[in-house]
This record gives sequence, structure tokens and C-alpha cells, in this order.
Amino acid sequence: MQSSPVLPTTWVDVLGKMESAVEHWLPAIRETSPESCPLSSPPTRPLPMPNLNGLDAATRSAEEPASEADAVLQKAADDLEQWLAECRAVGQKLAVCLDRAVG
Repeated sequence: MQSSPVLPTTWVDVLGKMESAVEHWLPAIRETSPESCPLSSPPTRPLPMPNLNGLDAATRSAEEPASEADAVLQKAADDLEQWLAECRAVGQKLAVCLDRAVG
């Protein structure tokens, strides 16, 4: 009886190539000092702050339509609740009528 390998041979080849690459580059990575790594050094000058002058005005101009939309949505929600209550009442009346007709 032949035992099958745990990984297909193509995977073994790929993992071997990865291991070779790591062994090749690992010494170079260990020799690199933090000072020579460009990603670890801070920027030479501070980043400019974005211009936020129009943000307050835009926020204020959006508040009024948003509050109007909120009022419309609240009215619609109230109307829907009223409609649902009326539907429940009609359903109860129909149930009573059906009970009388069958009973």
C-alpha cells in the first residue's frame, strides 16, 4: 500500500521556492538599519492641513433641508401608525362578524 503525500507535489515546489526566497532576503533585511529604511523616517516637512472653511457653511445649509425631511418622515410615520391601527380595528370587526355568521 502506497501512502499519499500530505501536500500535492506542486505545493511542495511552491513552498520550497518561498523558503529559498526568504532565506535569500532575510540576511539583507536583518542588516538594514531603521535609519536607512525610508518608511520609518518622518516626513521632511509637516503635511498641510486641508481647507475646511466651507465645511461649516455646508453643514449649516444642509441642516434646514434635513430637518424638513425629518418632519415629513415623522408625519408619514404617524400617518402609517394611524392607518395600521385602523386596519387592526377593521380586522377585529371582521372577525366578530365572521364569528357571528359562522356561530
